[in-house]
Amino acid sequence: MADKWFGWAGTILRIDLTRRKVVKQPLPKEMAHDFLGGRGFNIKILWDEIKPGIDPLGPENVLCFGMGPLNGTLVPLTSRFNISCLSPLNGILGDGNAGGHWNAETKYAGYDQVVVTGKSEKPVYVWIDDDTVEIRDAKEIWGKMAVETDEALKEEVGDNRARVACIGPAGENLVRFAGTMSDKYRIGTPGSGAVWGSKNLKAIVTRGTKGIEVANSEKFLKLVEEDRKGLMENEFIQGQTGVIGTLWLLNMIKDFKNAQEQYETKPWVEDAFQKFVTQRKGCFNCPVHCAMYYEIKSGPYAGLRGSTAEHHCLVALGTFCGMTKFDSIIELYDLVNNYGLDCGPTGRVIAVALEMAQNGLITKEEADGLTMEWGNAETGIALIHKIANREGFGNQLAEGDYNFAKAKGALEYTLHIKGYSRYASRGSNAGLLYYMTATRGSDHLRGAQMVWPRGPDRDDYAKFFGDPSFFDQDVWQNKHITTVFWQNEFTLADLLERCKCGVNNWFMMCPTAAARRSIKESIEGRAELLSAVTGKDWTPSELSEVANRVWTLERAFSTRLGITRKHDWPPPKSFTPVPGKPNLKTTDPKILEQLLDNYYMARGWDTRTGIPTRKRLEEMGLGYVADELETNMPYPEWTGPILWPLDKYPSRKWK
Repeated sequence: MADKWFGWAGTILRIDLTRRKVVKQPLPKEMAHDFLGGRGFNIKILWDEIKPGIDPLGPENVLCFGMGPLNGTLVPLTSRFNISCLSPLNGILGDGNAGGHWNAETKYAGYDQVVVTGKSEKPVYVWIDDDTVEIRDAKEIWGKMAVETDEALKEEVGDNRARVACIGPAGENLVRFAGTMSDKYRIGTPGSGAVWGSKNLKAIVTRGTKGIEVANSEKFLKLVEEDRKGLMENEFIQGQTGVIGTLWLLNMIKDFKNAQEQYETKPWVEDAFQKFVTQRKGCFNCPVHCAMYYEIKSGPYAGLRGSTAEHHCLVALGTFCGMTKFDSIIELYDLVNNYGLDCGPTGRVIAVALEMAQNGLITKEEADGLTMEWGNAETGIALIHKIANREGFGNQLAEGDYNFAKAKGALEYTLHIKGYSRYASRGSNAGLLYYMTATRGSDHLRGAQMVWPRGPDRDDYAKFFGDPSFFDQDVWQNKHITTVFWQNEFTLADLLERCKCGVNNWFMMCPTAAARRSIKESIEGRAELLSAVTGKDWTPSELSEVANRVWTLERAFSTRLGITRKHDWPPPKSFTPVPGKPNLKTTDPKILEQLLDNYYMARGWDTRTGIPTRKRLEEMGLGYVADELETNMPYPEWTGPILWPLDKYPSRKWK
């Protein structure tokens, strides 16, 4: 690489809240090459600086915000940034990303990564104004909702063009699935909000006026135009994503009442869109505009407006809790968003509590007198208030579904893998492998193939993998190969900070892919684009190896925290038939065991333990990781995060 930075800004900003000290470090060239950006930068810092045995809500935890080399450029769908830490929700890797404009603004200020350590004595926020970085008093905004915080801080810094990442009251109150809010409505990484709160950090406000230089502007502009044109001509975007955003996915997801039943959602989606969605809006430099703005015009919640109505929140807070009235779900969603709660874990823990109540494990008295029944919106609203403020029964639910159910001796009611619940997957063999092996727990955003190709795409998919059965959901024997492929593709999306939901087809993460006709051309186009941006000649195999390196280091990070093969296993519900669906096959544990063997071999991990081998680590330039793993083995077995007694939570109020 040349001495001059292209694509990357070239600086890591470190903020030590204990010492109130700000340090700007040059981005190491080898770090840019080996880990690329975003999620890759973050796991490198977490591996180096977080050691086993620390409290995720203690000052030793590290909070990382990683941008990618495409952030801030003209490449569409590059509006994401990753937030990473030791998760207080499940005690392993806490990582995810959010959209909006904060990422580009931070790159324009000159930073590829922001790393926050220590703990402030009193509430603070950070003001980044290009080269000027200040730690400021946040006492007046502590306690404010997320939208209020965004608006108040823009007024305080005197620049409405500034961008705000912050927490709401749920993060302040150390709710274990509170998230990081970006640009009012976009949330990332359940649990990261509690880490902000534990550090007494309310917000990071950024204003940047510097540009991002690219190495080969002529070639870059040609590829960008090709990509943008392809997106605008893509039939799927024009007919689905660019019309109803991620709501189209509700046509696929039918889990009802904590996955006890299935619910037909398609008519519900169409009715909801016609009645409530008022306009679409995009994140930074996004022509797809999948964010849905809504307004409720009649009924008990009339006048409620907000964004963004997206599929996962509507499932978690809606069908999973037995709710089918769209306006009620939007009211729940608005509350969750403003409190800074991650909608997924919020809906999951409420659904688990409802099913436990259904089976007599939770009494009305224990639930503070609430009627714990499916589809009761008023109960849902009351529980969200209680969770966010850690009041009464809500204080137990604020620990998350895994921790709550474990304390009750009722883990069979959860859908967790490694302490994290994202999606249920019942009556499946091949589909489960994505969730079982995801590096932060059960999660479609780590590599699940959401759309299976049809028509010409199906032929190309078969040609690329060399076997027509590779696209067949019912053929499990080859799914370790497609699982590794898609996990690497999703990882690359988080390194470049490319949106996973903007295109939603089989080449959804590849820049320039929308304009190309095959997977092979898409992958080659991505390498070509990144080369034009950074000035380094990237090959598809090099990018694949970077993704492998990041994924494997994430696994090593969790290995150090006690995760092994035995934890790559689905919940009990995965092995039971779905009521009313006698033709849906149940999951076969023998098939899953074989799939795990095949998967570990494909990754170069030990098939007995699921731990990366020294040989594979050294091939990736991670010999130092192998040294530490071997020196300190065996680590204590993972049992979840360090938990505090519920009556010992310190007051989060500031006078």
